[in-house]
Amino acid sequence: MDEKGYSYCEQCGRSDRRTQVHHLVYASRAPKHPNLHDFRNLLLVCGQCHDKFHGGQYKKEFAKLEEERGLKELFV
Repeated sequence: MDEKGYSYCEQCGRSDRRTQVHHLVYASRAPKHPNLHDFRNLLLVCGQCHDKFHGGQYKKEFAKLEEERGLKELFV
Protein backbone atom coordinates (compact mmCIF):
# COMPACT_ATOMS: atom_id res chain seq x y z
CA MET A 1 0.00 0.00 0.00
CA ASP A 2 1.11 3.54 -0.62
CA GLU A 3 1.29 6.34 1.95
CA LYS A 4 -2.47 7.00 1.59
CA GLY A 5 -3.35 3.38 2.22
CA TYR A 6 -4.24 2.62 -1.39
CA SER A 7 -3.14 -0.55 -3.08
CA TYR A 8 -0.73 -0.07 -5.94
CA CYS A 9 0.29 -2.14 -8.92
CA GLU A 10 3.55 -3.97 -8.19
CA GLN A 11 4.41 -3.87 -11.89
CA CYS A 12 3.74 -0.28 -12.99
CA GLY A 13 3.43 1.37 -9.57
CA ARG A 14 0.12 3.11 -10.24
CA SER A 15 -2.32 3.45 -7.35
CA ASP A 16 -5.18 5.06 -9.27
CA ARG A 17 -6.44 1.75 -10.67
CA ARG A 18 -8.16 -1.24 -9.14
CA THR A 19 -5.76 -4.02 -8.36
CA GLN A 20 -6.05 -7.76 -8.90
CA VAL A 21 -4.06 -10.70 -7.68
CA HIS A 22 -2.02 -12.44 -10.38
CA HIS A 23 -0.54 -15.92 -9.97
CA LEU A 24 2.91 -15.96 -11.52
CA VAL A 25 2.70 -19.73 -11.94
CA TYR A 26 -0.87 -20.31 -13.14
CA ALA A 27 -3.13 -23.02 -11.77
CA SER A 28 -3.20 -24.56 -15.26
CA ARG A 29 0.60 -24.90 -15.14
CA ALA A 30 0.69 -26.43 -11.65
CA PRO A 31 -2.82 -27.75 -10.89
CA LYS A 32 -3.51 -28.39 -7.20
CA HIS A 33 0.11 -27.62 -6.27
CA PRO A 34 0.33 -26.90 -2.53
CA ASN A 35 2.31 -23.69 -3.15
CA LEU A 36 -0.03 -22.23 -5.76
CA HIS A 37 -1.26 -19.54 -3.34
CA ASP A 38 2.08 -18.96 -1.62
CA PHE A 39 2.79 -15.22 -1.28
CA ARG A 40 5.90 -15.60 -3.46
CA ASN A 41 3.69 -16.73 -6.33
CA LEU A 42 1.26 -13.81 -6.04
CA LEU A 43 1.55 -10.31 -7.46
CA LEU A 44 -0.80 -7.36 -6.91
CA VAL A 45 -1.31 -5.74 -10.32
CA CYS A 46 -3.70 -3.40 -12.10
CA GLY A 47 -5.97 -4.85 -14.77
CA GLN A 48 -3.83 -3.46 -17.57
CA CYS A 49 -0.66 -5.16 -16.27
CA HIS A 50 -2.64 -8.33 -15.48
CA ASP A 51 -3.72 -8.52 -19.11
CA LYS A 52 -0.12 -8.00 -20.22
CA PHE A 53 1.11 -10.87 -18.02
CA HIS A 54 -1.54 -13.19 -19.46
CA GLY A 55 -0.89 -11.91 -22.98
CA GLY A 56 2.81 -12.79 -22.73
CA GLN A 57 4.01 -9.18 -22.93
CA TYR A 58 5.88 -9.41 -19.61
CA LYS A 59 8.07 -12.44 -20.34
CA LYS A 60 11.26 -10.68 -19.23
CA GLU A 61 9.58 -9.38 -16.09
CA PHE A 62 8.24 -12.85 -15.32
CA ALA A 63 11.69 -14.40 -15.69
CA LYS A 64 13.13 -11.82 -13.29
CA LEU A 65 10.36 -12.39 -10.72
CA GLU A 66 10.69 -16.15 -11.11
CA GLU A 67 14.36 -15.95 -10.18
CA GLU A 68 14.01 -13.33 -7.42
CA ARG A 69 11.20 -15.24 -5.72
CA GLY A 70 12.68 -18.71 -6.15
CA LEU A 71 9.64 -20.03 -8.02
CA LYS A 72 11.53 -22.86 -9.72
CA GLU A 73 12.43 -24.27 -6.32
CA LEU A 74 8.96 -23.55 -4.95
CA PHE A 75 7.28 -25.52 -7.74
CA VAL A 76 9.49 -28.59 -7.84
